Amino acid sequence: MSNILDFAIQGDDKSYKEAYRQKILLRYYRRKVVKRSLKLSRDDCVAKYGNGEFVHLNVHTKFSPLSGVDEPSDLFESAKSIGVGVLGITELGYMSSIPDCYLGAKATKVKFIAGISAYFSDYEVKRRELLDVVTIEKDEDGVETEKTTNKIKDHPFLVNACAKYKTPNITILAKNEAGYKELLNLNLMSWADGFYYTPRVTRKMLEKFNNGNLVILSGTLLDKMIELGYTKGIEYPEYGALCAYDYMKWFDEKFGDDFYIELTMRCQDTVWGSDIDRMSTLISLIDSYKTDFNKNLKCVVTNDVYYIDKNDEYLYKAMLAIQRNTTMRGIKDYSSELYLKNRAELRATYNECLYNKIMSSDFFEKACDLSIEIGNKCAAFKADTKPKLPQVENGASILKKLVAQALIKGGYAQDKTKYDVDGNMVTYTEQVKIELDRFIEKGFESYFLIMRDIIKFSHDSGWATGPSRGSAGGSLVCFLLGITNSMDPLKFGLSFDRFLSKSRGGYMLNISMDK
Repeated sequence: MSNILDFAIQGDDKSYKEAYRQKILLRYYRRKVVKRSLKLSRDDCVAKYGNGEFVHLNVHTKFSPLSGVDEPSDLFESAKSIGVGVLGITELGYMSSIPDCYLGAKATKVKFIAGISAYFSDYEVKRRELLDVVTIEKDEDGVETEKTTNKIKDHPFLVNACAKYKTPNITILAKNEAGYKELLNLNLMSWADGFYYTPRVTRKMLEKFNNGNLVILSGTLLDKMIELGYTKGIEYPEYGALCAYDYMKWFDEKFGDDFYIELTMRCQDTVWGSDIDRMSTLISLIDSYKTDFNKNLKCVVTNDVYYIDKNDEYLYKAMLAIQRNTTMRGIKDYSSELYLKNRAELRATYNECLYNKIMSSDFFEKACDLSIEIGNKCAAFKADTKPKLPQVENGASILKKLVAQALIKGGYAQDKTKYDVDGNMVTYTEQVKIELDRFIEKGFESYFLIMRDIIKFSHDSGWATGPSRGSAGGSLVCFLLGITNSMDPLKFGLSFDRFLSKSRGGYMLNISMDK
């Protein structure tokens, strides 16, 4: 892979064509994958290697689009069942799982650490600078005109480095509630100022939140630099990026005791490189750092969890196939070890999958113990799980007025026929009162007014919306407001409780607008 970039950075036509040729060849040979997987069952691992405490710090749920598989509640239940007392949830570029994770942790008594697996790219700043370069040109008469040119094509190395699947990630964990709020702001900044295929974080962004409230794990950043051949003494300052060694130094200087080198045993070799070779190179760089600066960088084992059980591998593979627009048969370069393991299974992976050839048992056990240190370093806090919506002033009275007008206009107010709704015989007027009382009691009046405005604007603009797919079709209020306007729920005997039951908590409702 490093050969491709070495060719591409030269920039002349001949070398760029050669780089492209090699890239095509690598894509072809990438199908040849060597995978080492753990053969022992969980019980066998415990019997052979003994169990122990371990904290998972890099776990993804279904809120990591087309990557994570499971519901947060299921992950916390499973963690409790295998003796894992702490989970760090780190979605890929998102933090929308926080409310569900908090509730899952509360129900199971498993400690929850809020985090994010942030896409990291120092190349993004330079890429944006080259997108639209404005120059002033004068004609023969001296008249000045602005000319905008895109110079990104003159930098094939940068184009390649910023490509869709070339962005590594770093793991960031909140130590406390202040750190959680910093994470929210950092993630917002990555979407607003760093988005290119994915929301990308830069060193400049991280420096703004270096207040001692965050723990930084190296994620796949150092692995990616090593994979590209950028280990030590190699950098491209004109593009703003560093080599693996210099990134280690930068993070150590900025975050000190809160920076950890992340070690993940993926048990996977491809033509892009051997997983064991990369980790061996990384450990050599850590030793070199100790020699140069007389300081031990802390290493922590993570398992980069995407699914709960080993047998769920096919679900993860299906997600990757959808993500890459291919078939499951076409997915070769992935790890089958990214499930929720206990410490015994991690010990078995270390011993059975050859990682004991590149690091000592003491080194491995200490790296596992440091997961516990981070778990203790990060304090639990109460997350705000309430829906965040603009509140319409006098929303309840406005909603009642609009529904009453629709009842009269449609002739439903005069209809005294009784209809069966969830086992109760009610008229249109009676059912409207039941629904409005429940919506207002649970604080959803503004939600329905907002949804009505969205649907109305769509229809006024000539945009099609769905008729009444899903449970919202059982709401008479939605029908009268025009949110679901194609099917009268009373005449068709649809259930309202399926949409919003009395026992439902403050979770946000879901109204499907697609056709």
